[in-house]
Amino acid sequence: MSLVGHLSHAVGELTENLGDRGWLKNRFQRRVLHPLQAGVYPTYAGSTHVVEEDWDNLLILDGCRADLFEETVDRSRFDDYRRVTSLGSGSEEWTEKNFVDERFGGRSDGFGDIVYVTSNPYTSKVAGDRFHELIEVHEDHFDEDIGQVRAEPVMEAAKQANADYPNKRLIVHFMQPHAPFLVSDWLDAGPHEEWERFERGELTREEMWRAYRETLEYVIDVAWSLVEDLDGKTVITADHGNLFGEFALPFPVRLYCHPNGLRYDGLVSVPWAIVDGDRRRIVDDGIHSASVASDDAIDQRLRDLGYRT
Repeated sequence: MSLVGHLSHAVGELTENLGDRGWLKNRFQRRVLHPLQAGVYPTYAGSTHVVEEDWDNLLILDGCRADLFEETVDRSRFDDYRRVTSLGSGSEEWTEKNFVDERFGGRSDGFGDIVYVTSNPYTSKVAGDRFHELIEVHEDHFDEDIGQVRAEPVMEAAKQANADYPNKRLIVHFMQPHAPFLVSDWLDAGPHEEWERFERGELTREEMWRAYRETLEYVIDVAWSLVEDLDGKTVITADHGNLFGEFALPFPVRLYCHPNGLRYDGLVSVPWAIVDGDRRRIVDDGIHSASVASDDAIDQRLRDLGYRT
Protein backbone atom coordinates (compact mmCIF):
# COMPACT_ATOMS: atom_id res chain seq x y z
CA MET A 1 0.00 0.00 0.00
CA SER A 2 1.31 3.46 -0.88
CA LEU A 3 1.89 6.24 1.67
CA VAL A 4 -1.27 7.92 0.45
CA GLY A 5 -3.14 4.65 0.88
CA HIS A 6 -1.85 4.20 4.44
CA LEU A 7 -2.83 7.77 5.32
CA SER A 8 -6.25 7.34 3.77
CA HIS A 9 -6.79 4.09 5.71
CA ALA A 10 -5.69 5.73 8.97
CA VAL A 11 -7.96 8.73 8.46
CA GLY A 12 -10.85 6.41 7.65
CA GLU A 13 -10.31 4.37 10.81
CA LEU A 14 -10.09 7.50 12.95
CA THR A 15 -13.20 9.00 11.39
CA GLU A 16 -15.19 5.82 11.91
CA ASN A 17 -14.04 5.10 15.47
CA LEU A 18 -13.08 8.44 17.00
CA GLY A 19 -15.98 8.36 19.42
CA ASP A 20 -15.28 4.78 20.52
CA ARG A 21 -13.18 5.03 23.65
CA GLY A 22 -12.54 1.30 23.73
CA TRP A 23 -11.23 1.31 20.17
CA LEU A 24 -8.92 4.26 20.88
CA LYS A 25 -7.52 2.58 23.98
CA ASN A 26 -7.01 -0.70 22.16
CA ARG A 27 -5.12 1.02 19.34
CA PHE A 28 -2.97 2.91 21.86
CA GLN A 29 -2.10 -0.31 23.65
CA ARG A 30 -1.32 -2.26 20.45
CA ARG A 31 0.42 0.45 18.45
CA VAL A 32 2.29 2.32 21.20
CA LEU A 33 2.61 0.42 24.49
CA HIS A 34 3.16 -3.11 23.18
CA PRO A 35 5.96 -2.27 20.69
CA LEU A 36 7.64 -0.10 23.31
CA GLN A 37 7.56 -2.74 26.03
CA ALA A 38 8.27 -5.76 23.85
CA GLY A 39 11.32 -4.15 22.27
CA VAL A 40 12.71 -1.80 24.92
CA TYR A 41 11.54 -2.38 28.50
CA PRO A 42 10.60 -4.54 30.32
CA THR A 43 10.39 -6.98 27.35
CA TYR A 44 9.83 -10.75 27.63
CA ALA A 45 13.31 -11.50 28.97
CA GLY A 46 13.30 -13.73 32.04
CA SER A 47 9.72 -14.89 31.55
CA THR A 48 8.73 -18.43 32.51
CA HIS A 49 8.01 -20.93 29.74
CA VAL A 50 5.80 -23.24 31.77
CA VAL A 51 6.48 -26.42 29.79
CA GLU A 52 10.19 -26.19 30.53
CA GLU A 53 9.59 -26.08 34.30
CA ASP A 54 9.62 -29.11 36.61
CA TRP A 55 6.09 -30.36 37.43
CA ASP A 56 3.72 -33.25 36.90
CA ASN A 57 0.54 -31.20 37.42
CA LEU A 58 0.14 -27.51 36.57
CA LEU A 59 -2.98 -25.79 37.91
CA ILE A 60 -3.81 -22.46 36.26
CA LEU A 61 -5.83 -19.85 38.15
CA ASP A 62 -6.96 -17.57 35.35
CA GLY A 63 -6.11 -13.91 35.89
CA CYS A 64 -4.55 -14.22 39.38
CA ARG A 65 -2.05 -11.54 40.36
CA ALA A 66 0.83 -12.61 42.57
CA ASP A 67 0.06 -10.00 45.24
CA LEU A 68 -3.59 -11.10 45.40
CA PHE A 69 -2.46 -14.72 45.83
CA GLU A 70 -0.02 -13.78 48.59
CA GLU A 71 -2.65 -11.73 50.41
CA THR A 72 -5.32 -14.42 50.18
CA VAL A 73 -3.71 -17.87 50.26
CA ASP A 74 -1.93 -19.54 53.18
CA ARG A 75 1.49 -20.12 51.63
CA SER A 76 2.59 -22.35 54.52
CA ARG A 77 0.56 -25.12 52.83
CA PHE A 78 3.14 -25.22 50.02
CA ASP A 79 6.61 -26.73 49.98
CA ASP A 80 8.00 -23.75 48.08
CA TYR A 81 6.73 -20.46 46.72
CA ARG A 82 8.04 -17.71 44.47
CA ARG A 83 6.85 -15.15 41.98
CA VAL A 84 7.51 -15.71 38.28
CA THR A 85 7.00 -13.57 35.19
CA SER A 86 4.35 -14.78 32.76
CA LEU A 87 4.87 -14.88 29.00
CA GLY A 88 1.47 -13.26 28.52
CA SER A 89 -0.71 -10.51 29.92
CA GLY A 90 -3.86 -12.26 28.68
CA SER A 91 -4.92 -15.87 28.12
CA GLU A 92 -4.67 -15.69 24.34
CA GLU A 93 -1.10 -14.39 24.41
CA TRP A 94 -0.04 -16.75 27.21
CA THR A 95 -1.36 -19.76 25.31
CA GLU A 96 0.23 -18.67 22.03
CA LYS A 97 3.67 -18.05 23.49
CA ASN A 98 3.84 -21.12 25.71
CA PHE A 99 2.50 -23.73 23.29
CA VAL A 100 2.58 -22.40 19.72
CA ASP A 101 5.12 -19.62 19.07
CA GLU A 102 8.48 -21.30 18.51
CA ARG A 103 10.34 -18.07 19.36
CA PHE A 104 9.24 -18.52 22.96
CA GLY A 105 9.35 -22.30 23.32
CA GLY A 106 6.26 -23.47 21.51
CA ARG A 107 6.75 -26.54 19.33
CA SER A 108 5.32 -27.33 15.92
CA ASP A 109 5.15 -31.02 16.88
CA GLY A 110 3.23 -30.17 20.06
CA PHE A 111 3.44 -31.71 23.50
CA GLY A 112 2.55 -35.39 23.43
CA ASP A 113 3.29 -35.75 27.14
CA ILE A 114 0.57 -33.26 28.23
CA VAL A 115 -3.15 -33.67 28.81
CA TYR A 116 -4.84 -30.28 29.13
CA VAL A 117 -8.16 -29.88 30.98
CA THR A 118 -9.61 -26.42 30.45
CA SER A 119 -12.62 -24.18 30.85
CA ASN A 120 -10.86 -21.36 28.97
CA PRO A 121 -12.05 -21.03 25.34
CA TYR A 122 -8.67 -19.69 24.22
CA THR A 123 -7.01 -23.07 24.79
CA SER A 124 -8.77 -24.72 21.88
CA LYS A 125 -8.94 -21.54 19.80
CA VAL A 126 -5.16 -21.04 19.92
CA ALA A 127 -3.62 -24.45 20.67
CA GLY A 128 -6.25 -27.13 20.08
CA ASP A 129 -3.79 -29.34 18.20
CA ARG A 130 -0.80 -29.10 20.54
CA PHE A 131 -1.47 -31.74 23.24
CA HIS A 132 -1.86 -35.48 23.68
CA GLU A 133 -5.44 -34.73 24.65
CA LEU A 134 -7.41 -31.53 25.16
CA ILE A 135 -10.40 -31.93 27.46
CA GLU A 136 -12.78 -28.98 27.33
CA VAL A 137 -15.24 -28.28 30.14
CA HIS A 138 -17.73 -25.88 28.59
CA GLU A 139 -21.27 -26.27 27.24
CA ASP A 140 -22.58 -28.95 29.60
CA HIS A 141 -21.33 -27.05 32.63
CA PHE A 142 -21.79 -23.40 31.70
CA ASP A 143 -23.57 -21.57 34.51
CA GLU A 144 -25.88 -18.89 33.09
CA ASP A 145 -26.26 -17.24 36.49
CA ILE A 146 -22.57 -16.42 36.80
CA GLY A 147 -21.60 -16.23 33.15
CA GLN A 148 -18.86 -18.87 33.20
CA VAL A 149 -17.95 -22.45 34.18
CA ARG A 150 -17.53 -23.06 37.89
CA ALA A 151 -14.39 -24.71 39.25
CA GLU A 152 -16.00 -27.94 40.51
CA PRO A 153 -16.69 -29.57 37.10
CA VAL A 154 -13.16 -28.68 36.02
CA MET A 155 -11.83 -30.40 39.14
CA GLU A 156 -13.91 -33.52 38.42
CA ALA A 157 -12.73 -33.64 34.80
CA ALA A 158 -9.13 -33.30 36.00
CA LYS A 159 -9.52 -36.17 38.45
CA GLN A 160 -10.84 -38.37 35.65
CA ALA A 161 -8.02 -37.31 33.33
CA ASN A 162 -5.50 -38.13 36.04
CA ALA A 163 -6.96 -41.63 36.29
CA ASP A 164 -7.17 -42.10 32.52
CA TYR A 165 -3.68 -40.81 31.72
CA PRO A 166 -1.37 -41.84 34.59
CA ASN A 167 1.78 -41.32 32.50
CA LYS A 168 1.07 -37.79 31.32
CA ARG A 169 1.73 -34.32 32.65
CA LEU A 170 -1.58 -32.69 33.52
CA ILE A 171 -2.53 -29.02 33.03
CA VAL A 172 -5.78 -27.91 34.66
CA HIS A 173 -7.05 -24.46 33.69
CA PHE A 174 -9.71 -22.96 35.98
CA MET A 175 -11.45 -19.78 34.84
CA GLN A 176 -11.52 -18.18 38.29
CA PRO A 177 -10.57 -15.66 39.66
CA HIS A 178 -11.19 -14.15 36.20
CA ALA A 179 -14.37 -12.08 36.02
CA PRO A 180 -17.35 -12.46 36.17
CA PHE A 181 -16.55 -12.54 39.87
CA LEU A 182 -18.26 -15.14 42.06
CA VAL A 183 -19.49 -13.03 44.97
CA SER A 184 -22.67 -12.50 46.91
CA ASP A 185 -25.20 -9.87 45.89
CA TRP A 186 -23.31 -7.03 47.55
CA LEU A 187 -21.46 -6.23 44.29
CA ASP A 188 -23.80 -3.98 42.33
CA ALA A 189 -22.80 -5.22 38.87
CA GLY A 190 -23.94 -8.03 36.62
CA PRO A 191 -21.66 -10.38 34.67
CA HIS A 192 -19.30 -8.51 32.32
CA GLU A 193 -20.09 -5.16 33.93
CA GLU A 194 -17.49 -5.12 36.69
CA TRP A 195 -14.54 -3.68 34.79
CA GLU A 196 -16.65 -1.19 32.83
CA ARG A 197 -18.29 0.15 35.98
CA PHE A 198 -14.96 0.27 37.80
CA GLU A 199 -13.37 2.22 34.96
CA ARG A 200 -16.28 4.69 34.97
CA GLY A 201 -15.83 5.22 38.71
CA GLU A 202 -19.10 3.54 39.69
CA LEU A 203 -17.27 0.83 41.66
CA THR A 204 -14.36 1.58 43.95
CA ARG A 205 -11.00 -0.16 43.83
CA GLU A 206 -11.77 -1.62 47.26
CA GLU A 207 -15.02 -3.14 45.99
CA MET A 208 -13.33 -4.62 42.93
CA TRP A 209 -10.42 -6.02 44.93
CA ARG A 210 -12.79 -7.57 47.47
CA ALA A 211 -14.75 -9.28 44.67
CA TYR A 212 -11.50 -10.45 43.07
CA ARG A 213 -10.28 -11.82 46.39
CA GLU A 214 -13.56 -13.61 47.19
CA THR A 215 -13.43 -15.32 43.80
CA LEU A 216 -9.86 -16.48 44.47
CA GLU A 217 -10.92 -17.80 47.88
CA TYR A 218 -13.54 -19.88 46.14
CA VAL A 219 -11.30 -21.37 43.45
CA ILE A 220 -8.28 -22.01 45.69
CA ASP A 221 -10.43 -24.24 47.92
CA VAL A 222 -11.45 -26.28 44.88
CA ALA A 223 -7.91 -26.36 43.54
CA TRP A 224 -6.56 -27.54 46.87
CA SER A 225 -9.08 -30.39 46.93
CA LEU A 226 -7.73 -31.43 43.54
CA VAL A 227 -4.12 -31.20 44.70
CA GLU A 228 -4.86 -33.64 47.50
CA ASP A 229 -6.21 -36.13 44.94
CA LEU A 230 -3.26 -35.93 42.53
CA ASP A 231 0.02 -37.78 42.61
CA GLY A 232 3.26 -36.20 41.48
CA LYS A 233 4.68 -32.70 41.87
CA THR A 234 2.01 -29.99 41.56
CA VAL A 235 2.42 -26.29 40.80
CA ILE A 236 -0.32 -23.69 41.18
CA THR A 237 0.22 -20.61 39.03
CA ALA A 238 -1.66 -18.17 36.76
CA ASP A 239 -1.60 -17.23 33.11
CA HIS A 240 -1.73 -13.48 33.83
CA GLY A 241 -2.93 -10.88 36.31
CA ASN A 242 -5.08 -7.75 36.09
CA LEU A 243 -4.56 -3.99 36.18
CA PHE A 244 -6.61 -1.90 38.58
CA GLY A 245 -6.16 1.56 37.11
CA GLU A 246 -2.37 1.70 37.24
CA PHE A 247 -0.83 4.31 34.95
CA ALA A 248 0.53 3.18 31.57
CA LEU A 249 3.92 4.68 32.33
CA PRO A 250 5.42 6.78 30.85
CA PHE A 251 1.98 7.92 29.68
CA PRO A 252 -0.71 9.48 31.94
CA VAL A 253 -3.28 6.88 30.93
CA ARG A 254 -4.88 4.42 33.36
CA LEU A 255 -5.23 0.76 32.36
CA TYR A 256 -7.72 -1.86 33.51
CA CYS A 257 -8.29 -5.59 33.24
CA HIS A 258 -5.73 -7.56 31.17
CA PRO A 259 -4.88 -6.27 27.69
CA ASN A 260 -2.63 -8.59 25.71
CA GLY A 261 0.93 -7.65 24.89
CA LEU A 262 1.77 -5.47 27.91
CA ARG A 263 4.44 -6.12 30.52
CA TYR A 264 3.32 -4.24 33.63
CA ASP A 265 3.96 -5.99 36.94
CA GLY A 266 0.28 -6.34 37.84
CA LEU A 267 -0.26 -8.20 34.57
CA VAL A 268 2.71 -10.54 34.38
CA SER A 269 3.86 -11.16 37.97
CA VAL A 270 2.12 -14.41 38.93
CA PRO A 271 2.40 -17.01 41.73
CA TRP A 272 4.41 -20.22 41.49
CA ALA A 273 3.35 -22.37 44.44
CA ILE A 274 4.79 -25.89 44.69
CA VAL A 275 3.45 -29.02 46.38
CA ASP A 276 5.93 -31.89 46.27
CA GLY A 277 4.83 -35.47 45.72
CA ASP A 278 6.02 -38.86 44.53
CA ARG A 279 6.99 -38.38 40.90
CA ARG A 280 5.43 -40.39 38.13
CA ARG A 281 6.96 -41.67 34.92
CA ILE A 282 5.94 -39.43 31.99
CA VAL A 283 5.59 -40.81 28.46
CA ASP A 284 5.21 -38.88 25.19
CA ASP A 285 2.72 -40.73 22.96
CA GLY A 286 2.23 -37.97 20.41
CA ILE A 287 -0.51 -35.42 19.93
CA HIS A 288 -4.13 -35.58 18.82
CA SER A 289 -6.09 -32.70 17.33
CA ALA A 290 -8.96 -31.75 19.57
CA SER A 291 -12.56 -31.89 18.41
CA VAL A 292 -13.05 -28.22 19.15
CA ALA A 293 -16.25 -26.24 19.00
CA SER A 294 -17.08 -24.05 16.02
CA ASP A 295 -15.62 -20.57 15.80
CA ASP A 296 -19.07 -19.14 16.54
CA ALA A 297 -19.40 -21.24 19.69
CA ILE A 298 -15.94 -20.26 20.89
CA ASP A 299 -16.61 -16.59 20.19
CA GLN A 300 -19.82 -16.83 22.19
CA ARG A 301 -17.92 -18.33 25.12
CA LEU A 302 -15.49 -15.43 24.96
CA ARG A 303 -18.34 -12.90 24.86
CA ASP A 304 -19.75 -14.65 27.93
CA LEU A 305 -16.49 -13.79 29.66
CA GLY A 306 -16.64 -10.16 28.57
CA TYR A 307 -14.28 -10.27 25.58
CA ARG A 308 -14.92 -8.41 22.34
CA THR A 309 -14.77 -10.86 19.44
